[in-house]
Amino acid sequence: MIDCRKGSIACRVMLGLAAMFVQLGSASAADVNLARAPIALSYPDQWSKTDPAGSLRLDDPAREVMIVFEVVQASAVDAALGNLQNKLKGLGLGQVAVSSEEERLINGMKAALKSGKAMLDGQPVQLGVGIIDVSAQQRLMLFTIVKDGAAAKHKDTVLEILESIRPIRG
Repeated sequence: MIDCRKGSIACRVMLGLAAMFVQLGSASAADVNLARAPIALSYPDQWSKTDPAGSLRLDDPAREVMIVFEVVQASAVDAALGNLQNKLKGLGLGQVAVSSEEERLINGMKAALKSGKAMLDGQPVQLGVGIIDVSAQQRLMLFTIVKDGAAAKHKDTVLEILESIRPIRG
């Protein structure tokens, strides 16, 4: 079992994120603060935002891109990793194949990212999964799903959203 409380590289790579896609349509964007986490992020005004069961979900107007953010206590990351397959199935994903892994900093926060392909409702999608160390006690899990044929169109916007994730210092 990987112990993520110690911030191991294996743990962060295990969850990684899909620094993958989206095109920011307007210069202005809505800001959102995620409850229970000292972070904020921006997304295009025309995107929809829902808050299902303690997480945040963003969808582009054409429903070609979905990004889900979920805050997890650092002490619970091992359990979240163990439940990753169920989480992906809960999002409707199957046949997941990882093609790349990356570690990077996002606004000074360590991030472990994985990207690949999967199937959603019988259609191919590009998938990104990741974890960002937002504080010593909290991690932000990310799931980015982009319809295969729309990935190039949305690449810049998705990257803008992911790179907008920033710490809020009190």
